[in-house]
Amino acid sequence: MKRISHSALLLLSLSSTAFALSPGERVDNFRLLDNHGKSHELHYLSDMKAVVLLTQQDECKHSDAAIPQLEAIKAQYGNRGVEVLMLNSTRGDSVKTQVVKTTSSIPVLLDPLQLIGESLDAKRAGEVLVINPKNWTLAYRGPVDHAAESIDATLAGTPIKKAERRAKGCKIAMPEYHRNRAHAKISYEHTIAPMRHRSLANEQL
Repeated sequence: MKRISHSALLLLSLSSTAFALSPGERVDNFRLLDNHGKSHELHYLSDMKAVVLLTQQDECKHSDAAIPQLEAIKAQYGNRGVEVLMLNSTRGDSVKTQVVKTTSSIPVLLDPLQLIGESLDAKRAGEVLVINPKNWTLAYRGPVDHAAESIDATLAGTPIKKAERRAKGCKIAMPEYHRNRAHAKISYEHTIAPMRHRSLANEQL
């Protein structure tokens, strides 16, 4: 059996969301390191008015083209209680081996085991997800071009005219995606944390 690194075991808090996460459905908590080594926990952002997440992948023209627009969103809404992040779910062995090339100042959450990407149904790079922290539901998913109007509606507490739009993007290879339902049953507290504890204890023997 392939061994999962300690850092990956520690930093992944898994969602119980099923396939095809749609607007109005709940986004469960998760925790990941970013490309600067800082930990981010979704539900820790409960004092934010909205959380904007761009699916990012190196050498993907769609996510590359979306980053300047995402930076503009951060500049416009950052002081209005909107958190802006990116998610890189490129498959890998561990956080330590996952490297992103973007020079953007926006943090990139590292998801090498793809468990968070699976739970968010984030199969294409260049798509934007807007999450409403008031009830932790997905408010919008689609291209970055329409993200601002969905953020405005979320801040105002009004319905979004079209909460789901098709976004062009590079396909993110997720060979384990068909096991999403099985992965969704994994608990950080009851499964991953005890595994990590036993592994560290064995190393100390």
